[in-house]
Amino acid sequence: MAPPDRARQLLSDRTWAVGGPDEREAHELMGSLRQAREFELLVRVGERLLRRCPENAGVRCHVVQGLIENGLTQSAIDVARAGLVGISNSNPEWSELHGLIGRACKQVVVDAGDRSDSHIDRALRDSIEAYAVPYRLDPSNTWHAINLVAVLRFSERVLAQKVQGWDATAIADEVITRVSEKTAIAADPWDLATLAEAYLAKKDMPLVQITLKRYLANPKITAFHVGSTLRQFSEVWGLTTSNDPDARGLLQALRARALQLPGAQLRLSPDDVVRQRLEGAEQPQLQAILGPNGTQSYEWWQLGLERASSVGAVYAGPGRRFGTCFLVKAKDMGIGDSEELLALTNSHVVSVDGAGGALRPADAEVVFEAGHALQRCPVESVVRSSSIDRHDSALLKLHNLPSDLEPIPIAANLPVRGESRVYIIGHPQGGGLEFSFQDNELIDHEGPEEGKPPIKDVWRMHYRAPTEKGSSGSPVFNGSRWQAIALHRAVSESRLNGVAGTYASVGERAANEGVALRSIITAWKNAASS
Repeated sequence: MAPPDRARQLLSDRTWAVGGPDEREAHELMGSLRQAREFELLVRVGERLLRRCPENAGVRCHVVQGLIENGLTQSAIDVARAGLVGISNSNPEWSELHGLIGRACKQVVVDAGDRSDSHIDRALRDSIEAYAVPYRLDPSNTWHAINLVAVLRFSERVLAQKVQGWDATAIADEVITRVSEKTAIAADPWDLATLAEAYLAKKDMPLVQITLKRYLANPKITAFHVGSTLRQFSEVWGLTTSNDPDARGLLQALRARALQLPGAQLRLSPDDVVRQRLEGAEQPQLQAILGPNGTQSYEWWQLGLERASSVGAVYAGPGRRFGTCFLVKAKDMGIGDSEELLALTNSHVVSVDGAGGALRPADAEVVFEAGHALQRCPVESVVRSSSIDRHDSALLKLHNLPSDLEPIPIAANLPVRGESRVYIIGHPQGGGLEFSFQDNELIDHEGPEEGKPPIKDVWRMHYRAPTEKGSSGSPVFNGSRWQAIALHRAVSESRLNGVAGTYASVGERAANEGVALRSIITAWKNAASS
């Protein structure tokens, strides 16, 4: 059983015996949950363990990591500082807790809109001190050393403040010396990431690229490694907004490699989508760092970004995201030979009569935020629909549609059950565009030839791609060509094709459910011809 599913199963049991097998297994699962980027589960399991053993610094480190990754930086700082009370500096977790405090305080500074605020200055000083304390005690601690360098350089570059008493260049030189000796013997992913960052601090781009190539080719690398490096390079070192194409190429290489690894997860603001679409790929650099497969991954990602521009957020008034929709050609959905672009969503998102809590057309607007964030498209009418208990779909005619948007192509066939991956682009209510790359297995579907749909001509699909509230109406894509295969609509506990029991009964979490577009198209064509 996959670690996330086993963690959920353990959490559902309220009767762990003290020191028993369930508690021991929960301890063992924490590392796997972190590597799988299941941070919400990591916090829940860790919090349960801390109730029993609040003095366990190792569990506390995992909880702090999970809180940071979930955006709860102040809670992370409080939990980490509580863990330092009474712990000796000879304990390995003493050093790690300091580093996590530095990481959380650094995030406070990076995320700040107004960096002139006094609390930002305090967070910066707290971050520097958190990294500096273990570094002073043991200068061979290169994790703290390179993060200290990064924060010092951030202060110089963004805040125009040179922190007195520290020489970032000298520390970077020291890191290079120490880590080069280690990686000459055995290359650990974290050591290679540290070395690449130290060369970045020295502005030695050729050595950054050489080291990054070794790092991304390391057989032990995970999505957690690459995600951490990508965040550090983009947010702290500011490569996202760099005018240097070689610097932006490093981010392209990191993104391309991340998308090849299980557990990758990306949430982008609409501005990020636009910027990344406009970035020209430095093909020689990508080829040099990643080889042909990495270059292909980058090109595949660029195609996904193009598709994202045709995914819209359905609003129920200003500032209130209600669901997601995506553009399709009328004729591709079985509506005559018309080339007109229409928006497809769920009927529980928009319907003529507002059934099931849906918006009526007059109350709904669509915004294609990746490129047209200020252009609102009122819903004129519902062209076709299928009720919630059938295909749960609605095809919308929009007013004021931007002229440069393209329809999303629809796949001719459904993927092979159990052997394929699917991807979702949607608009969660609380954020920008979310690309689901984590645990994306296609579990089952009711399409031909082996499907057994309980409702004739309604082919449901089940998949593991994670979604959040607000993702209803999102396109579900096949794994290779970014062609739409389904309309996402719900979460389901029951299994498909007559398989007995629920997902919970076999120790798995509920599946996400969509309706195959081919079954919607067939139904609308049949309705038009009858």
